[in-house]
Amino acid sequence: MKAYYLFKVLRRKQTWACLLLCVSMLLGGCQREKPPLSKEAQALKKEMLQEMDKIKDKLVEPVSKQDWKALRPILQTSYEEMEQGGKLVPTRIMVLNRKGISRAIYPPIKKARWDFSSYKQIKKAYDNKMNVGLTGYLRGGKVYGFFVPLFQNEKLVGGVSMGFSSNDIEEKWKVSENEFMKINFN
Repeated sequence: MKAYYLFKVLRRKQTWACLLLCVSMLLGGCQREKPPLSKEAQALKKEMLQEMDKIKDKLVEPVSKQDWKALRPILQTSYEEMEQGGKLVPTRIMVLNRKGISRAIYPPIKKARWDFSSYKQIKKAYDNKMNVGLTGYLRGGKVYGFFVPLFQNEKLVGGVSMGFSSNDIEEKWKVSENEFMKINFN
């Protein structure tokens, strides 16, 4: 008698488990697909990644050695090359140490250090080893940027950020803040 009862209980639970599995599969497959980025946002992403690729590899060695004085000539040369190219010129390029403190900024500004150690997007980039888009304000104007953590031999050594005027992004590239924040820079 007990065996029959046990068989009925197991059979009932198996039915519920199958039902829950089917429902979760159906609901999981019915999620809305994210709309694709506009052509303008795709072009902006491509340009930003190309410019970042040109600079980040030059920065890894001095950042890993904490040779902060070596950063300024690298940033200056890279910035001037971007100006000559003329497509996409950042308002600022900023290099952070692995704690999130700025160590070099180009073009230079009076404030010597910025602390991004508690900034959620920077923490996300460092913790998840991923590039992130970000927005903020610099000298009263809105800035759109993206941040790339720097690694040497799989070890986090710091990061580099490029900030762009919101006017430049919205007017020249025709990308809104909402769409900019949807760009996956990875």
